[in-house]
Amino acid sequence: MPCYKRVEKAIGDAFDRYGRFVFRNPIQIIVVVIILNGGLGVGMMTLKQDTDVSRVYTPMNSQASKDEERLLTLFPDTSSTDFYSYQRILQPKYATVLVRASSGNVLDPSIVASLIHIHMVVNNISVTNPFQDVCAKRSGQCVIDGDIFWLELFNASLHANNVSYPIFIDGNRVPVNLEPLLGDVSRSPALEAAYLKLQFNLKSDTIISVDDLHNWQEEFVKQMKQFQDPNIDIAFAHSESLGDELNANIGGDISLFSVTFTLMITYACFATFSASNDCVGRCLLQYIEMLHITRYIWRFVCFSLQRSEITKPILYSSKPNDVGVCRSSRCRNGDSCIVWFGQRMWHGLR
Repeated sequence: MPCYKRVEKAIGDAFDRYGRFVFRNPIQIIVVVIILNGGLGVGMMTLKQDTDVSRVYTPMNSQASKDEERLLTLFPDTSSTDFYSYQRILQPKYATVLVRASSGNVLDPSIVASLIHIHMVVNNISVTNPFQDVCAKRSGQCVIDGDIFWLELFNASLHANNVSYPIFIDGNRVPVNLEPLLGDVSRSPALEAAYLKLQFNLKSDTIISVDDLHNWQEEFVKQMKQFQDPNIDIAFAHSESLGDELNANIGGDISLFSVTFTLMITYACFATFSASNDCVGRCLLQYIEMLHITRYIWRFVCFSLQRSEITKPILYSSKPNDVGVCRSSRCRNGDSCIVWFGQRMWHGLR
């Protein structure tokens, strides 16, 4: 007897014995399977989600991960005590608010109170830890890019039309670069800008857990959605916005995935049922295979088109009808639309 015949016979005999055993002991098999599946599924109760793109999509023990650990050893994270943005090795943690004044000029003296209002709202956000515990610090103070705009010296210089741009010297004789904080700047003859950015830098070391920091960022989004000020329009984002949206999109596919597999298994059982005609069964299987190939090609094309749009973190606009060009069709609760932060600097504001 040829070798492959002996292998086929051995496997066939094993499955024959297994099938007879299951047939003779159906109740015991059902009980054992339920207990076994339940025991193996206990770990699902402690399962935690991880939406960090660098951890989810980077292979474990890869050369990139080892190089990153080496750099962190050489240049340790000091965001809790001595934060400087240029020292960051990992992706920075932050919460950002983009501001546009209703008057068209965010450097108008009347806008200062609105900026202080935003600062107060963010400063009062507290979940497990308050903002003072999660913010990146330097000299014992939270580092906020854009806090120069509500300082007395800057506003006095603004009233006197004496603001130097792009470098402004603050009261401690420290130069502050205004260029990355202002958008669409003009002098006519006073300094004016259409947009302004406030960035609240957050800790990225191990003093605050990743889960606590992410919970604070989610609360930040909730508070900014509820923020109302008649003098300004805002858009906002945080460092995990892209990962959160990717995770939300994947979560929405789970139900469709389950339904698809249920239909596939049902169809396969019907097509291969022993009572059906062999020719009909083969034809049905060929048709379903063609449908599978078409489906995979379509999903690949859609995924490629989606990836071409994802360039930078997502902005959330607090104004339902004021989000500019919305490149994503998903809207949250019907009152705010998600905008891909794309080619234009202020894509989230019209």
